[in-house]
Amino acid sequence: CNEACWRIDKVPHRCRLEVSKGQCGVRTGKYFFNLISMTCEKFISGECPNNKNSFPDKDTCMAYCAPKKSPSFCYSPKDGGECSGNVTRYYFNPRHKACEAFTYTGCGGNDNNFDNIEDCTRVCLKAVKKEKNEK
Repeated sequence: CNEACWRIDKVPHRCRLEVSKGQCGVRTGKYFFNLISMTCEKFISGECPNNKNSFPDKDTCMAYCAPKKSPSFCYSPKDGGECSGNVTRYYFNPRHKACEAFTYTGCGGNDNNFDNIEDCTRVCLKAVKKEKNEK
């Protein structure tokens, strides 16, 4: 997801930064946006300056960082690739508004290609639900 997620322009730059754990002073729990899981996760940090991918609570983090719309690659067609492998992967089917299994050959294809259904759902389906709820 790293390469694909860096191209998701709906995720603010601040939320695409690696987690930065300050090591001095009182250590407290904060939240950062994880591009791989596409959700906010807790980490322990000191009082030293962190980078901007640091939020006081999960709700603030998700409100700021979580994509409001599905990334455009979620609407790319299923593409099995160009090699001879046989690997089960998952893609978002916009017609069914669901993540579905497909056979990936191991090379080529497009970014609508996830290792597991959880990642597909997190990246593509949750944003679709948000779009519907905001109308």
